[in-house]
Amino acid sequence: MALGNHKYRYLDSIIIVNSCARHEKFRSQFMIVDSMTYTEILEHLKKDLKIVMHKYEEGTKHYQKYVRSAKNRERVYYEPMRFKSACGFNYVVLFFNEGVNVPSKQRLGKTFYAWYIQKRGFYAITFSLLEKAVWHFTIYTPHFVDRYKLRVLKDMSISKADAFHQYIMKNMRVVSQKVKNPSEKYPKDYWTACNEGLCLCNQMEQLIVEVKTIISWDMLKPDEQEFAINGKLHMLSKGFDLALPDEIFSEYTEEE
Repeated sequence: MALGNHKYRYLDSIIIVNSCARHEKFRSQFMIVDSMTYTEILEHLKKDLKIVMHKYEEGTKHYQKYVRSAKNRERVYYEPMRFKSACGFNYVVLFFNEGVNVPSKQRLGKTFYAWYIQKRGFYAITFSLLEKAVWHFTIYTPHFVDRYKLRVLKDMSISKADAFHQYIMKNMRVVSQKVKNPSEKYPKDYWTACNEGLCLCNQMEQLIVEVKTIISWDMLKPDEQEFAINGKLHMLSKGFDLALPDEIFSEYTEEE
């Protein structure tokens, strides 16, 4: 099985993967409704975090023994664990082997995300534990996923769930919050760089970031790409988005 340019390695003896690949479902006790705000959505998601982390730790223990004996030099992805919670969120836990060029204790990589559907479309959430009981959330809008399909994958036929999964695999949750370039076109927003382009973000709360859209590298001038890649120089390129054609943002502004 392959997804984009990334291949999954299947191990028949992995019971965890086989059971989770059937998309475990729990009896629904809660329904996500269109009127819910991000804050309300995240309050319900937090109720799932105990079981998510349990599966995360389960998978970590299980894959460690395979990673230690692996001989691969390039990154190898294992089939994701997938399940749906009683709160209505679809979760994906992804494990990968960085290869023998990485110290053995650091070879097992892992990440996770959730997705859900509202009237406006497909939303995805990545989350990370900063300290005990303190979580940081990044929310990706339907517009972001649509633009990723159009501008980066250049394939609108792929499902939104598969498209976002490809984004995660290629960028590994990377929307860098270390380098923020304030947008001149949208003063409340800022730009950050990921592996495949620039993301327009909004700091909604201290621990909540909304990712609104993405511009692929081929849409930018060479010097703008260089600014983004070099971080601090990118910060000095304030106002670069003013030179971009308005049609790049037309659908985005219509949805606001």
